[in-house]
Amino acid sequence: MESSIDTHFQYVGSCPLYNPGVKVAEKGLAKALKRKMGLVDDILTQIETKKVESSLLMNPSRLRIFEFVCNFPCSHLRAISRALNFSCQNVKWHLRKLIDGGMITEGSLGKRKIFSPLRNYIKKDECEVFTLLGNDEIRRVYILIDTGSDMTQKSLCEAADIYQQRLSRHLIIMENSGLIYHEKIGRKKIYNTTNRVKELEASFKAKKGIFENTLIKVLRADGVNPRIIRSNADKLLIELDIGGGEKTVLRINRNPISTLIQSSAKV
Repeated sequence: MESSIDTHFQYVGSCPLYNPGVKVAEKGLAKALKRKMGLVDDILTQIETKKVESSLLMNPSRLRIFEFVCNFPCSHLRAISRALNFSCQNVKWHLRKLIDGGMITEGSLGKRKIFSPLRNYIKKDECEVFTLLGNDEIRRVYILIDTGSDMTQKSLCEAADIYQQRLSRHLIIMENSGLIYHEKIGRKKIYNTTNRVKELEASFKAKKGIFENTLIKVLRADGVNPRIIRSNADKLLIELDIGGGEKTVLRINRNPISTLIQSSAKV
């Protein structure tokens, strides 16, 4: 009895498109054959293989994406893809599943789609701050201004290693968003940070209880039997039952704006 792989190769040999002299057709056919035989690694996260999962978070890739969005809200598709080293196609597939399951929410800022945990957790004006500070250069400039003293454009250019024209654009955007302000001392412009980030930190601290309760309800509805194993001012650790007696821990930082500023991750 012929094996399925023999049948595949017989088909290829007899296929009118198969011609060793035609490179494009050969490559396309080889790719189609690999896909048919299940040898392609990254097709929509293995096209959700196979058996129907009783829980969204039983998929380890989806769990990592959910955890990342909780810790870095208002992230866009490419930022999540880069940080987790997943393909954009892969991330997009899982995000759609999480959105349909009510675990994350999709919004827009300008022409870019952004993703945040749960519903009504992050306000639009808060998303603007997250998106700005999600830019590596802008975040670096903000930290320099916040921790430095008497920072001018010249000193910021040198410290951040950014061209002045590019830095000027960043400073204008940051001022317009209320993150920084400047004052003139003689002929110099001195830059300082506002209280915007501190206000955001206070806001997240005030609603941490609401977030925790809502998150637990969503996780219970997903069927992962959440159990809080640590809950303090900085971190929330939740043990999840992902099936087959296997457990994992969801690690959530209580204050995502502080996490963003302190993180070296490129988000």
